[in-house]
Amino acid sequence: GGPALSITASGLTVSLRNLVIVPFPASGGTDGVNMTGASTLTIENSLVANLPGNGVYVIGAGKLMIANTIIRNNGQYAVRLFDGAAAEISGTQMLMNRAGGVLAYSGTATTTTASVSDSVMSGTTGDQAGVFAWTTFAGAVARVFVTRCTIEGTFYGLVSETVGAGSASAAVSYSMIANNSYAWYQFGAGSVIRTLGNNHITDNINSFGVLTATALQ
Repeated sequence: GGPALSITASGLTVSLRNLVIVPFPASGGTDGVNMTGASTLTIENSLVANLPGNGVYVIGAGKLMIANTIIRNNGQYAVRLFDGAAAEISGTQMLMNRAGGVLAYSGTATTTTASVSDSVMSGTTGDQAGVFAWTTFAGAVARVFVTRCTIEGTFYGLVSETVGAGSASAAVSYSMIANNSYAWYQFGAGSVIRTLGNNHITDNINSFGVLTATALQ
């Protein structure tokens, strides 16, 4: 009737390793792992699949690290980060999640960040985004960094969006963005998508907004 695993206390160090997290039949579950406390969560070499909600959902000032994990076929995002959460994701396959791969969102005066490397975000149909930085509040900041990744088969490959206020940024390098309805979607004052000019962006149907070139340093 809720998340498979729920972390509500602050100051904890939680490590999950070699787990399979899937719903029981008719269990009415929501997310795979939900963390609302300001703790540190590590997920390694695991499978999170077929949940009606998000694979992993972190709200608030928690720290998330995911390595060598498969997150697939969930009803919302593979990884959903809200209002101050920070994540480092590497070597992870985020496949066919209904809403998308990674969402970094701030709706308060907080900074939410995600660093994604050596990973795959792949979708099917619908409005899912491979990687999404989004704000809706003055003083809110959302940042995503993508390197050596593949974003394929989603509706929006890479998104940076502000609705009303805030600052949203997405940066991409050494990555493949292919076969998406939109390669990138940049919308709203205070939003930016940066490319280091070393990406392979091909066979997408559309793009929206500006892709800002940034020199290698």
